[in-house]
Amino acid sequence: MIKTAALYAQEGITVRQIVTAGAAIDNDDPAIAAAIGVSGETFFNLINPDDYAMGAYKLSQRHYPLGTGYLYTQPPEEFLEVVVEGTKSHLSSNYFQRLYDGLVENLPLEYEGIIVPREGSQIDFPTTGGYLLYDYITLDSCRGWQLQQHRLDGHCRIIDPRGIRRASGHRQEMSCAFEKVRDQLDRKAKESEIPPLSIEVIQDVETVPSPTMGGHIWRKQLDEEAGWKHQKNIIDQHCRILDPSDICRAHGREEMMRVSFNRIREQLRGGDHLTGNPAPIQ
Repeated sequence: MIKTAALYAQEGITVRQIVTAGAAIDNDDPAIAAAIGVSGETFFNLINPDDYAMGAYKLSQRHYPLGTGYLYTQPPEEFLEVVVEGTKSHLSSNYFQRLYDGLVENLPLEYEGIIVPREGSQIDFPTTGGYLLYDYITLDSCRGWQLQQHRLDGHCRIIDPRGIRRASGHRQEMSCAFEKVRDQLDRKAKESEIPPLSIEVIQDVETVPSPTMGGHIWRKQLDEEAGWKHQKNIIDQHCRILDPSDICRAHGREEMMRVSFNRIREQLRGGDHLTGNPAPIQ
C-alpha cells in the first residue's frame, strides 16, 4: 500500500487519508516519505512491537519494519504513530478493534450501551463515513447514526457518529437493526432530555415557533444533535433549525443558523440554558 501511494505521489494522484496497521516495510524505505505527501490528512501508523509477523520480518530482513514503530519521525500533523497493544496477531482486524476499544473510552454517553443487532462474528471497524469515492448512500439517520447502502453491491451497514461500522448485511436485516438502534437512542434522549423551550436559540430573522413536516422534502440536513436539526432549503438556500418535535425555532442565513446551532449543541452537551429567545441579531 505504501509503495502504491508513493507511485500515486509521482503521478500527482491524491488520496483522502492513509492508515497502516503493522506495516511490513523497512522503516527507512524512501517510499514512506513519498506516501506521506499523497494526502493532506495525517498518516496514521498503527504499531505493535509484539506482533509476531513483525518479529519474523525483523529476523529475516535484519531490519526494523515500520510496523514496530522504530526510528521513523515526522511532524505529528503529517505522520502519527499509535501503539496498539494486547495482541501478538498480525490480523488488521485485531489492530482496528483495539484502536476502537481505546476510542470508546472517550466517547460521550450517547455512544455507550447501544446494542446493534448483527449476524455472525462481525467486529466494529473504523470507516471514512461513506464519503470516500462516494461509494455509500445514506438511507436513514438518527442522532448521528447512519444506515448506509453500497452503491454497487447493495449491501448495507450501520455506522455510529464516529464513523465506526457497527454492523453490515442485507438491507432488510440492517433496516430492522437500525430501528432497534433508533428506539434505544430515543429512550436515552428522553431520559436526559432538556425541555426545548429552555434552550436558547439565536435568531437571524425573528421566528414564531411553528410545526413542520420534518424537512424530508426539499430540505438537506446539515447537522443534527439530540433530535435538533439544522436544515437547508435546496431551492432558496435558506436554513432553519428544528427542535426534537420538528418545530421550527429559527430561520435565516446559513452562517447565522450555523452559529445558532453550535450554541444549541453547547447547551445540550452541558452548557447553560435560558428561557425564551434573545432579540434578533441585526
